[in-house]
Amino acid sequence: EYIGTGLDPGGARSDPQVQVYPNPSDGQITLEMEGPDQGYLEVFSILGKKILGKTLTRRREQINLSENRPGIYLFRIHVNAKTVVRRVVIK
Repeated sequence: EYIGTGLDPGGARSDPQVQVYPNPSDGQITLEMEGPDQGYLEVFSILGKKILGKTLTRRREQINLSENRPGIYLFRIHVNAKTVVRRVVIK
């Protein structure tokens, strides 16, 4: 599955509902959500290829992308009937 990479993460950054850190990362990433403990995460390469889909069941989740190549990844997080996008750099 592929998505377009013309997303505007600039607008999503102002939404305090989701935090993704550290950024840049070695591949071990923490994702924190406010509110309900359930959501859905999709991770895409910068070329738009989906590399991960995961149901989020806790407010703090550990995501391991250390097996992936260094580069820029897009995290699309669906939570509380909203979708936010974060850009994450894997070094």
